[in-house]
Amino acid sequence: MKCVDIATGEAKWSKEGFGPGGCTLVDGHVLVLSDAGDLVLVKATPEAYTEVTRSHVLAGKCWNYASISNGRIYARSTKEGVCLDVSPRMAER
Repeated sequence: MKCVDIATGEAKWSKEGFGPGGCTLVDGHVLVLSDAGDLVLVKATPEAYTEVTRSHVLAGKCWNYASISNGRIYARSTKEGVCLDVSPRMAER
């Protein structure tokens, strides 16, 4: 994964270990699905690579993008698919 200044072509930072997975911009963060099945949330900032959270969610190889809809993340690999509910929860009374 690499952050590049589009105006100058200068690489601001890079981070290895994602392979040919996919990434999606979500509310000021980049949601990355690595080729090994890790779902990673990274701050979308040119200053530095800042990982917010990471979870291994899939077995098999992942060569696609995670999709987001109505508080759920959908992702698939060569072996399985997942639907992860990441919607905010209201505190129980």
